[in-house]
Amino acid sequence: MLRRPIRFLRALRLAFKMARGSDRPLGYHLVYLAEACCTLSWLSSFGASWIHAHFGTNSTDITMLVHVLGGPRFSFTAHGPEEFLRPVGLGEKIRRAAFVVAISSFGRSQLCLWAGPQDWHKIQIVHCGLERSFYEGTPSAPQTARRLVCVGRLATEKGQLGRNLAMNFVLQPPELNSARIYAGAGLGPVARDIGGKPLRGSAYKRTDCAGRARRGIRLAAAALVEGKDR
Repeated sequence: MLRRPIRFLRALRLAFKMARGSDRPLGYHLVYLAEACCTLSWLSSFGASWIHAHFGTNSTDITMLVHVLGGPRFSFTAHGPEEFLRPVGLGEKIRRAAFVVAISSFGRSQLCLWAGPQDWHKIQIVHCGLERSFYEGTPSAPQTARRLVCVGRLATEKGQLGRNLAMNFVLQPPELNSARIYAGAGLGPVARDIGGKPLRGSAYKRTDCAGRARRGIRLAAAALVEGKDR
């Protein structure tokens, strides 16, 4: 702050600007500024030339302030949906970033809503994936049951609850849906979720709100390697 007073005042002004459009009080943004000062010191100590933030929320707030304080160029990945539900200063972040990563075409379209047309070229799509080593080794033998494996945090925005309701429909009595016959023979669809909180527990168990059969719908908190085996 004492060595770069002009830059600090610019960052302070930006923190006030971000607070005006935020659902969080000014105090949060002043803390972000303090964290940015600490981060700048760390980056300078090992000569970092770039900083990339994941999630376009408070982590990118701090990264952007680091840049304004005199730090390296920055970029960020917007995973969604929080950035789209709370687009606090999202256009400002995109404008100041060197580039922005969206994980899907839908995500890019949402970012473009908050960015000026002159910044659309910055927003590139990089799909989430797995390391090459995940695919190495001997493949598992094919199983008779048709399995749907979903790996991800168990949360409402991921949509697993809606998927389970659809599975309940598939597993209705045979006079309503013949897929139940295949399920009874061990050939019907089976859904397996591999993930953790926040929906793991009672909220997740209440998905069978219509009292339909839930046979074949299983919940598992397991390592990713289990998902590979299945």
